[in-house]
Amino acid sequence: MESLNLIVLFLYFIGLIAVSWLMSRRIKSSEDMFIAGRSSSWWLSGMSTYMTIFSASTFVVWGGVAYRSGFVAVIIGNLVGVACLVTGRWLAGKWRQIKINSPGDFISVRFGKATVDFYTIAGIIGRGVHTSVALYAIAVVMSTLMSLPDGHFLADATGHLSISWAVVILGVITLIYTIAGGFLAVLMTDVIQFGVLIAVVLFMIPLSL
Repeated sequence: MESLNLIVLFLYFIGLIAVSWLMSRRIKSSEDMFIAGRSSSWWLSGMSTYMTIFSASTFVVWGGVAYRSGFVAVIIGNLVGVACLVTGRWLAGKWRQIKINSPGDFISVRFGKATVDFYTIAGIIGRGVHTSVALYAIAVVMSTLMSLPDGHFLADATGHLSISWAVVILGVITLIYTIAGGFLAVLMTDVIQFGVLIAVVLFMIPLSL
């Protein structure tokens, strides 16, 4: 990876943190922190949902699934869209009406505290595994692209950025903008990432052909 690419990547990370700092000034309550004060528009929430589903594993894993199994990957991808449509049409509105702030709130109202405890423990384990896999996938891509000088403390035996350091760097940046700016910062950074993704796709289509 050339110096100009590294500069662009660095500025991108700085931009994410700057967005979270700006959004943090709007947080006045837990409702602002966790559900953006119930003020996010439908298109913003939809875009964020798409970017939450989308990750490096979409390229690393699903590219392999599509190569091996063909149209199966397309069908599964479309079913994700159907699930999102059903949730938005019939479930999200109900949650908004009863003014809950999280799935845990709904489970507490519907099933009680014991179920919430189980949901929380299972969520921590499941989310931990999911986040670990997602971080590892993007770290593999990042480390492959970033070559470092010989003897650099961030480099591995091949002279590229170590996967372990890539996981740490990406994880810390994600924690900073999520904790500092709350859900609103997540929404805004998802919009930025959506713009970057679309730009890359528009460039890649003619290049691939």
